[in-house]
Amino acid sequence: MPGLYCPTSWTPLPLTDSCVRAYAKGPCLSLRARLTYHNPQPQPVDGVFVYPLAEAEVVSGFEAEAAGRRVSFQLHSRRRSQAACCRALGPGLGTSTPRRCTQGHLVLDLAQARSTLVLPTGLVAAAGTMTVTLCSSRELPSRPDGVMHVALPTVFTPLAQPNLPGSPRSPGLCDDSPTSCFGVSSPEEERLTWEQPAAPPDVFSGPARCPAPYTFSFEMLVTGPCLLAGLESPSHALRADALPHASSAATICVTLAEGHPCDRALEILLYPSEPHQPHLMLEAGSLSSAEYEARVRARHDFQRLQQRDSDGERQVWFLKRRFHKDIMLNPVLVLNFCPDLSSKPGHLNTATRELLFLLDGGGAGHKDAIILAVKSLPAQTLVNLAIFGPLVQPLFPESRPCSDDTVQLICQSIETLQTVSGPPDVLAVLDWALGQPQHRAHPRQLFLITAASPLAATTHRALEFMRRHRGAARCFSFALAPACHQLLHDLSVLSRGQAYFLRPGERLQPKLVQALRKALEPALSDISVDWFVPDAVEALLTPREIPALYPGDKLLGYCSLFRVDGFRSHAPRVGRLAYCRLFQVFAKNPIGPQRPREHALGSSW
Repeated sequence: MPGLYCPTSWTPLPLTDSCVRAYAKGPCLSLRARLTYHNPQPQPVDGVFVYPLAEAEVVSGFEAEAAGRRVSFQLHSRRRSQAACCRALGPGLGTSTPRRCTQGHLVLDLAQARSTLVLPTGLVAAAGTMTVTLCSSRELPSRPDGVMHVALPTVFTPLAQPNLPGSPRSPGLCDDSPTSCFGVSSPEEERLTWEQPAAPPDVFSGPARCPAPYTFSFEMLVTGPCLLAGLESPSHALRADALPHASSAATICVTLAEGHPCDRALEILLYPSEPHQPHLMLEAGSLSSAEYEARVRARHDFQRLQQRDSDGERQVWFLKRRFHKDIMLNPVLVLNFCPDLSSKPGHLNTATRELLFLLDGGGAGHKDAIILAVKSLPAQTLVNLAIFGPLVQPLFPESRPCSDDTVQLICQSIETLQTVSGPPDVLAVLDWALGQPQHRAHPRQLFLITAASPLAATTHRALEFMRRHRGAARCFSFALAPACHQLLHDLSVLSRGQAYFLRPGERLQPKLVQALRKALEPALSDISVDWFVPDAVEALLTPREIPALYPGDKLLGYCSLFRVDGFRSHAPRVGRLAYCRLFQVFAKNPIGPQRPREHALGSSW
């Protein structure tokens, strides 16, 4: 339950006003929120702000202001700032609130530090207010039809409890009457009550909540490489207007047509006019090419290099080493492509996949369901089976074509399966599965069936391992015991798969067949993008490995441009403007020659 807390008792401070400004440009969403909290206690309290981070979200700014005092933050290495504190406190993984070391520092474990931003905000005066300003950026998820989904974090729109009969009206109540101007009374007049919770809440999970309604204002600018065909919201009534003095509808302004009811989160669906066409956008840097060159030449390390060696290529080499540090200063090309795979469903018996069945040695009671799934695989698929406990025991050294002989060997191995003693090692079996050689035109699918009860540290290592291999495979996980629900859910989210939880006595077969159909849905694999830039420009490309795309997935490629002709001894002839070419290769029917994936840092073509 994120928000602003008093750390002595971890009691949330009530939100009185939320003002959110959003900017949706193509597949990216920038947010700037201004949140005002009230301290109803008769004494000052310290504030700690808790903000949950989405998987692909970056916080670019934070500021807390109270009584004319402002608090900001800077990033430091965890090794320098928290190593001693973590050693003194011990593991302590899975706690519901941040811990404090003997020096008074707030300490998070590695999993919490990756998924949550926790910042002390300073002192909040008695009956005073604190305003928190936060800026962040994230990628917009899309549906198979290309519709983009905008959902605000719940900390911006916490769920408020309705007023009790006879209780005073809370500040910021959203009155949708015709005469309402959304006035805000003072907290003293409204007499907010302070309730001590029976137990400290879990500040790292769950939706944000507020003890009383609050005022909420919202405005979002929408622009992109193509016009917007429409928009709607399943939660709120919206109003869309063109900007004043605008000559076209390339940019529209979205606001709320009615008051915010404070009992739901805000969701908006954006319908692009060309949802399945590749689009290229250029984002300007904070400096011009001449200003960036002057900035580099003013550096002392560059001047020392120039004194030792005046060769132009040596200077370009120096510049390449700074590419990842100077991304914000230079222009970036963004490629956005959401393929239309739902309109080409294809046939399940012609799909090409690599399926790895990872079976917990303690799951011998579900043999029939696994045998049925293996016998249902198309002949074009590759398949392998691994039984794991403390050790991983694969049936074949590498995946084999799903022939009759292969299916027979797998079925015989499953029928003779005996319960394996010892705790199952989920990390070891994931390491084995993702370490197998990749097969072209066969996107990898993992079927993880386990009843493991991993420790919190093991869960964190398994999730970090899957995060490092993001895009290498989709993981369809089946939890045979409640202890592994969180691990399997997070693995499925990171790998774009799906998690299934079996209740006691429930059969595995229906869920396994459902996951098998999902694994064989249309896919676009073996994708390569060639960026062609002028000779005077060097490029920093990401991602270097492009994963397979499934219905609802989109390709986001970034090309940071650095002008280097001023550093070379002889400036080469500048070519035409940069453009890119996208090769589409369907997993079931590869077409055309494939070039190597040249996504190395600092390469140019």
